[in-house]
Amino acid sequence: MEDRMVEVAEKVRGLLGEIGLSGEEMVIYVVLLEKGVMSALEVSKVSGITRTQVYRLLERMKEKGVVEEIVDEHRTLSKAVSVDRLERLFREKVRLLGEVEKSLPQIREMLTGVMSMDQPETRVKFYRGKQGISQMVWNVLEAREEVVGYTFRSFEVAVGKKLQGEFYEEMKLNGLKMRDVYSEEYVNSFGGIDKFVALMPSIPDSIRKQIVSRYVPPTILAVECQSDIYNDVVSFYNWYEGEVFGVEIYNPKVAKLQKQLFELVWAQAIGEDELLQRLKSEAKIKGKEE
Repeated sequence: MEDRMVEVAEKVRGLLGEIGLSGEEMVIYVVLLEKGVMSALEVSKVSGITRTQVYRLLERMKEKGVVEEIVDEHRTLSKAVSVDRLERLFREKVRLLGEVEKSLPQIREMLTGVMSMDQPETRVKFYRGKQGISQMVWNVLEAREEVVGYTFRSFEVAVGKKLQGEFYEEMKLNGLKMRDVYSEEYVNSFGGIDKFVALMPSIPDSIRKQIVSRYVPPTILAVECQSDIYNDVVSFYNWYEGEVFGVEIYNPKVAKLQKQLFELVWAQAIGEDELLQRLKSEAKIKGKEE
């Protein structure tokens, strides 16, 4: 295995450097690929890098999106991102530099061979700031089947229009479908009913085919945070009034329960065509009364 790791480190060193990893960060990344989930102390022992340096380097690697933080019962652990995630980082660099794309299949093959498959069943990951929310959004693209969830506000506010467009494009390429439920807060976030009604017909058909939405009255469910449910993951986001953070819970039983609860809410929600008709009728009635 040591010979294999040396071979991988040599072949990917240049490409990892392209996405901003230093020599010591590359060493840590390869160690995490081989060993899986580790503490900073464990990384220090295996890599030979001092524990103080490891803490500092892991923080930088989290910011670069190549390492994930996992909060266990009594300690904080780190894990190398999946090969799919690493590919997306490479792909973004390709868009900027135009010189890495042809190497992605080779890198995927090399890294898959050394990634540890022994991962705990339950994990909790915390994310902070705009970059953290962006990472959570990209994580949704790892869904193997349909994504369901609750929409609090347009995530363009949190991640920007560019990433939002790239996310929809990746969804289309992956053939990924989504169902979501929203309530009053989502409608109000567009500036009120009139602006919301005016905006809805302008949504491209391509997005409507990918994402099917329904409205639920706040008397049934008040959607006050963003949530996505896919695979064995339940994620919650918040980017309101200065608070920007998120959490992902990896557990099959928790995900199953949340999917069942979603279906109960979905059955009571109404489709957007019916919602638009209601809103237009209410607007007409209000106009007459005034």
